[in-house]
Amino acid sequence: MKHFILQRYYMFKKVIAFYNNTLWNAIILTFPRLNTEFLNFTNLFTSFDNYLEQHAADIKGFFKSKSQTFLDLVDLTIAASQKAYVWAVDNNKADLIDLFNITKTDLTHSPFGTSFQVIKTLRDAISTNLISLADVNILPIDLAHIDSGISGFLSATDDAGSAKTHKIEGLEEVDDLEKPLMDSLDLIDRLVESNFKISNPALVNEYFSNRNIDLLPTHHTGIHVHITDKINGAELKGAIIAVEGKSATSNINGDAEIPKIKPGTYEVTISMGGYVTQTIKVIFKKGKIQQLNVTLAKQVTPA
Repeated sequence: MKHFILQRYYMFKKVIAFYNNTLWNAIILTFPRLNTEFLNFTNLFTSFDNYLEQHAADIKGFFKSKSQTFLDLVDLTIAASQKAYVWAVDNNKADLIDLFNITKTDLTHSPFGTSFQVIKTLRDAISTNLISLADVNILPIDLAHIDSGISGFLSATDDAGSAKTHKIEGLEEVDDLEKPLMDSLDLIDRLVESNFKISNPALVNEYFSNRNIDLLPTHHTGIHVHITDKINGAELKGAIIAVEGKSATSNINGDAEIPKIKPGTYEVTISMGGYVTQTIKVIFKKGKIQQLNVTLAKQVTPA
């Protein structure tokens, strides 16, 4: 999620937290029109929040589909390659022995593009020797299944490209959803200040303190990290970033942020269960947010 969207999102949440505070809510209830507008704002934010969650889930679904079709294709290819390896050994096919001597890990721990090229090479070798491979029970139906898997992966790859377009279009729609929220806040601003400026300045100050958008890049030193899977590009929820005794957990969009870090050079660690932890040395400059895009590789399980 874009940084400026996050800034406004957190501001919206702070305003709702202010409204739900027992002390301030009791006072707001004495002014029905103001209370109605706060309720309207709350409903608008619920719709906005639901949209962001659904949009993120849609994007994640695209990449999950790509990842799953790839794994299915790998399973089909490895199953055939294991039989083909035995055939190559039996027939003393030295070049094919090396080609078919491949494991699932070899394919799943390499980039999609590299592994896909290997799979196509394996498929072509099986096709060329299909008649002889009947000796190890590799049949035309097995080749057909691999071809189907290749087609499915290519289709899912197109979907992943669509996901990027969908992501951009979704961010454009965010602007349309934010407008009624900002319009509602404008009404609340006017009602709060005009009605309570003299009678309850503490409420006014507290409201506008929460209403303020914290312009993190210009006022604080901090870090914003976007975390994705190294192989399939999926945004990782639940990754932990840590620096100087502070930590944050990535959200559904793979974003995590730690504000108010003293200027200096520190090591930032990014970790998540099942993935290799990364440690990066980062120079924090006063009044700047360091932006990191981090890809995490899955841990290799010993055979």
